[in-house]
This record gives sequence, structure tokens and C-alpha cells, in this order.
Amino acid sequence: MADGLLKLHLGCGPTRLPGYLNCDLIDAEGIDHAFDLQEKWPFQDDSASDVYASHVLEHLRLPHAFFREAWRVLHPAGRMYLRLPYGGHDLAWVDLSPIRPWLPGSFAFLQPGYGMAVAQAQHRTRELY
Repeated sequence: MADGLLKLHLGCGPTRLPGYLNCDLIDAEGIDHAFDLQEKWPFQDDSASDVYASHVLEHLRLPHAFFREAWRVLHPAGRMYLRLPYGGHDLAWVDLSPIRPWLPGSFAFLQPGYGMAVAQAQHRTRELY
């Protein structure tokens, strides 16, 4: 944890990353923090240098809550690494547990000003910035 900042591995399951706080929904052996990624995370504002989540995002019913919390805990110079199946590929749907597909355009709502650009009121209320 360089400069006292945290490195978060979210939705880690049985995979542990050295140098990271390994976090998952279910408390089990090797889990440093157990919490729901769609609720308030147990970390202070601007406390993380890195947020890593592999094959997590497609399982969340409330992705806006996830991104809001990531934005809150990430240091201004922090980085987020997301790994997820390409929603347009058939193999993204072999596992029946994903809730929604993610395509490159799915992340457009994270762009500052997105709600105003699309001129739809429901998107302006979800601005993260």
C-alpha cells in the first residue's frame, strides 16, 4: 500500500492478490473485508490508489452504486481496473448468473456531462461527478 493508500481487490472469491485488500460479499477464509459492493464501502474517501474487480460488474443489479462508491474511495490520482466478459459475445452468457451485458458504450454514463448530453432527465439525476 504505497503512500498509505489502499489497493482493493473487489469480488475476489477464492483468488487472493498479494498487496491488496481482498474483499467479497461473503466472509470466508482469506477475505479481508466482507461487504456488499452496492452499498457504502467500509473505506474512507480518497483512501485507495487502485480498485480491481474481475468478473464482478456484470453480476451487480445496482452498478451506479458501485461506481459512486469507487469514485468516493479512489484517490484523485487513483486507477480502476475492470475485467468483464464482452457482452456482445455468446460466451458472455454461458454462465447464467450475469445480470446485464456490458459493451464499450455501456460506460458512457461515467463521462462527465453525460446526462446533459443525452438530454434525458433520468440520466441527469445519476451524474457521478
